[in-house]
Amino acid sequence: MRKFTGLDRLEAAELVFCEGAPPSADYMFKHALVRDAANGTLLRSTRQQLHGHIAATIEAQFQETVKTTPELLA
Repeated sequence: MRKFTGLDRLEAAELVFCEGAPPSADYMFKHALVRDAANGTLLRSTRQQLHGHIAATIEAQFQETVKTTPELLA
């Protein structure tokens, strides 16, 4: 039996939409207000840790993206 991830639950609730197939999928919030509300529920320190982890992953796994769109890391 397949275990549902947090993204699966968000998609089932129609709060995010998936474009493409994992592991190359892109996920987008249904609306900017939903994104802002989700972002607002995180503690600042938690949000900073998550953003740091995402930036480190992008740098490590998507070096060409970093070269062509460095603003993505900002």
